[in-house]
Amino acid sequence: MKSIEKEIINLNKKKISKKELTIIIKRHKPLYKESSIGWVIYRLIRKNIITKLDARTYYIGKLKIYKGSLSSELAKKVKAIINQTYPDVKFAIYESTILNEWVNHQISRNVIFVEVEKYFMIDIFKLIQEKYFNVLLNPTRDYFYLYDGEIIVINQLVTQAPIDRLARTITLEKLIVDFYTKDLINEFINDFEKEEVIDIMFKSYAINTNTILAYSKRRNNYDTILKVLEALNK
Repeated sequence: MKSIEKEIINLNKKKISKKELTIIIKRHKPLYKESSIGWVIYRLIRKNIITKLDARTYYIGKLKIYKGSLSSELAKKVKAIINQTYPDVKFAIYESTILNEWVNHQISRNVIFVEVEKYFMIDIFKLIQEKYFNVLLNPTRDYFYLYDGEIIVINQLVTQAPIDRLARTITLEKLIVDFYTKDLINEFINDFEKEEVIDIMFKSYAINTNTILAYSKRRNNYDTILKVLEALNK
């Protein structure tokens, strides 16, 4: 096992395919069958020698798994209300301040975004509006800027959007694609810093580029996203 680890660590590259990984393992363990090779890969992941990015690609080294969390009490309460009333509805909730982990300027204004299936948008809007006054339904940019302070924005969740259904939040794959749409989250990040922010994300977290590209097709910005990923060599 040590010899396998050493060879992988000494590779002059950031990523390795499952096929390449299998070749290395078989070079050191020629009698290993597929099940045994799978166990070796599992142990390599557990020891932080590699990080799984998708079914066919691994990052050499350790990357964190992104777990979006809510910082404000209001966001946590909104999430709880929707969960309790509509437990089976697909939705994601996140805040503008999540960008503070990556942007140079710190975002002080917190906007809570709730993205929900189209059919339930009105229902959830009315549900939240019964308890809080600062709730907007799919606002335009101009209408959005008529309000100050902490507000709640209800938008449609794009079909097949990559979200964390258990945590009820977005993934980095979704956020990266949404940077190149007309979504209001882009009011909190400058165009010139987007690629730098995405590069930082890739250096810290395990991100599935296949998921990014698949979702970009749903948002009609595949060519743009592909160019960004190619420029960053991702």
